[in-house]
Amino acid sequence: MVTDGRKLYTQKWRKAKDGTIIAFVGDYNHGIQGLRLMADGQAIPSHLFSKDTDFFRFDPRTGRAWGYEKSNHPQELKRSNAFGSGDDLALGAMAMGADAKQAAAVACRISDACGGKVWSFSKES
Repeated sequence: MVTDGRKLYTQKWRKAKDGTIIAFVGDYNHGIQGLRLMADGQAIPSHLFSKDTDFFRFDPRTGRAWGYEKSNHPQELKRSNAFGSGDDLALGAMAMGADAKQAAAVACRISDACGGKVWSFSKES
């Protein structure tokens, strides 16, 4: 998952009842269970925050994003961030001037642990 403060790029996502986009990186089974709960407005049980599973929320109405790293207490993501496999590659690409979409493409091109369709979400105009 990559965000440059304006857009969110991810492969594992779902739209919540409140209109926000929720996504995760890490363990697929834990992530899918957490997404179902978040989509229904419920808290994520602590056992779903495994050592490599984190959740995120993006509001396309405002362009704001939050990370739920090992906790149901979100932290707003106010600058460029990358999470999951290839995060260091994506951060490096953004440091060299790539936007979030380009950075996700770089990570997917270089890392065998990245790939698949990359979905793009941005602030609604």
